[in-house]
Amino acid sequence: MLAFDIFDTGTGNKLQLLYLLYKKEDWYSIDELVFDSHLERKSVLKYTKELARDLLEINSSQTTIQIEFSKGKGFRFEGGTLGYLKSIPIISEQSISLSLMKELFFQTKLSLDYFQQKYFVSESTLRRKVKHFNNILQKYNLKIKSLNRELSIEGSEPQFRYLSYIAFWNVYRGISWPFPAIDQQKILDFIENEMRRYSPFKDISAVNWSYVIAINLYRYNQKKELSSEDLPEFTHQLNHDALSTLGIHDSILTTIQHYFHVSIPEADFLCLLFQTRSSFLLVPSISKRLLDVHKALNTPVYQMYQIYLDVIKPDLSSTDEQTKITYRSVILVGFLTDILFPNFSTTFSGYDYTKYLKQYYPFLREEMVKKFYEMQKKSENITFINEEMLVARFCEAHALIQSPTVFSPPVYIQLETDLPVIMEKITAKQILYFLKPFYNVSFVSPTDPTEISKPDLIIASTTYPLLNKRAKTIPVVYINPGFSSTDIFNIIEVIENKIEFRNP
Repeated sequence: MLAFDIFDTGTGNKLQLLYLLYKKEDWYSIDELVFDSHLERKSVLKYTKELARDLLEINSSQTTIQIEFSKGKGFRFEGGTLGYLKSIPIISEQSISLSLMKELFFQTKLSLDYFQQKYFVSESTLRRKVKHFNNILQKYNLKIKSLNRELSIEGSEPQFRYLSYIAFWNVYRGISWPFPAIDQQKILDFIENEMRRYSPFKDISAVNWSYVIAINLYRYNQKKELSSEDLPEFTHQLNHDALSTLGIHDSILTTIQHYFHVSIPEADFLCLLFQTRSSFLLVPSISKRLLDVHKALNTPVYQMYQIYLDVIKPDLSSTDEQTKITYRSVILVGFLTDILFPNFSTTFSGYDYTKYLKQYYPFLREEMVKKFYEMQKKSENITFINEEMLVARFCEAHALIQSPTVFSPPVYIQLETDLPVIMEKITAKQILYFLKPFYNVSFVSPTDPTEISKPDLIIASTTYPLLNKRAKTIPVVYINPGFSSTDIFNIIEVIENKIEFRNP
């Protein structure tokens, strides 16, 4: 989901309403939109109607993209995921803020007069936008500098490039190519010939990488070159030893230099970026070689990894080899990203994992936050900086080898049905299949004296006086003997609303 606060008020509101309507997949009453968007009623009506007009401009032969309105039902978005993705650039490009971001990327020095004339904006409005952006950029050690009626980006070049990856991908997401001076096909050919044979990229990953490479090429061609001082000390040695003659490819650094006509530090930076993606490390030969070289060089990444193992103590004894590689890759990627981009909590794709974890797995996240601080205390010569990003990675790694709900309060369920024994067992398995990914649920038997005496929830197929008496203190959900999706929704509603969870 896009960070709507980077856009103008109108554009941000329309993007937020578009997102809410898309996620609803049904009619959205005006009152519901007002509540969920935190906007005034007149603003919801105004921006939703503007949004409906904007979507009429999208020419799509594959699907209808529109917002329907009904006096009795409210609004509904029609177009599905593809329609939603196609709509984002159309709405986003109305924003003066996005235009400012793009112009600052494409031009090393942006004339105030040029921008005002091109986008029909006053100088006072433009300067307000610059002030707003500087408040956002401050956390990334970046700043928009104004000198002699020209604007330019000041600060760390790697951080600006990473911010650009996230911004461009979140708006365009492969739907269109926003880099007119760069040949996308040439980049895709490089990915196909030099990278895909070693790493199992999905097609969408190849497109994502084409954005990343294009942004690096643009900045390099603008004479915003990286030097070895911009990169960690271990960079070139790591890339040479792990990704050259001693490793999986006899010339990847040289190939990048010659193919794209860039310097050694630029090629090194691209190789580091490859290593911040788990998919690149999923190939056994790459994963093992990188870990061995990190160990030989005793890099900060390897030191952080050793502290992680000491604190977490993961049990991988019964884990298959591919899962072990995936587990190790997630952690190594996290530590390298922490070193390179310590102030970014999201990945290239810009997804807010922290919000997701707080909503669905708050107890797992809280446990990993504790582990993060424990690692900080154990580290002397290195620093664990990015709590949000690293905690999200720790949660990902944990979920690979254990249930993500293992730290959640247990929910004990008792079945009181008149189904045949086999049918009841099948129903129990179906219920567990749907609930286990989100709740720490288990079934207790009413006939086993060793089981917990008072369940948190009873699931029944019929009612009777004794059950009615127990229902006064224990929530009861009545299910259809045939068991349907409606039964699952009813069970979830009771767990969420009637069973009291302890907040972490």
